[in-house]
Amino acid sequence: MASSGKPVVLVTGGSGYLGQFIVQALAKANFQVAFTYHSTAAPSFDGDVQAFWDPDTARAVNVPTKLLDALSQHATEHGSHPLFIHLSTDQVYDGSKSDWKEDEAGNAVNVYGKTKLEAEQVIQERWPNHVILRSSIIYGPQSRMPVSRALFLQFVARQLAEETPTSFFNDEFRNPVFVDDIVSVVLRLLQPGTTQPGRLYNMGGPERLSRVDMAVKICGCDKTHPR
Repeated sequence: MASSGKPVVLVTGGSGYLGQFIVQALAKANFQVAFTYHSTAAPSFDGDVQAFWDPDTARAVNVPTKLLDALSQHATEHGSHPLFIHLSTDQVYDGSKSDWKEDEAGNAVNVYGKTKLEAEQVIQERWPNHVILRSSIIYGPQSRMPVSRALFLQFVARQLAEETPTSFFNDEFRNPVFVDDIVSVVLRLLQPGTTQPGRLYNMGGPERLSRVDMAVKICGCDKTHPR
């Protein structure tokens, strides 16, 4: 607990798209929030929020060994292990089949997926009080501060506005999940008595869609009559 009496939450990657929504929701829910960021300027939030610059890149960002070292020292000094919620990705799977289950071994095929899978393994080994959420592709409104890489929804909207011909993969299927639904899951996990430590969950929306399917839904047309 902080001197203010509010529960304290540290959000790593608070300047990212999902991170910005999580930080703001936590502040509104009366948490004291600290967040790291990796950009030229920290986003501005309402509420009890403090920023920390995080210059690490690549594996150092996705595999939180230094953070776990710091938390381990805190646990030794204070005799408690705070809940560690790790936002992972469905890209830990290799895409060789559909409907992956949480207990199936991941076999990532890109650097991002490989480092996120490594992070999961490190957390599982070193921090028993954890929950891992494997998110599918995220969509939602523009964040308070634009992120450097546009999300798929914003990318398609821009291409439409500019009337730019664009091609999309039709053989990669994801379960797009609304950003506010992820935030709701995180807030629920932080409520006392609702967490089952040491659990891993796939977290996606109800529809299994290809990139073409997603683009079609965004532009409000069907495949036979594109705009």
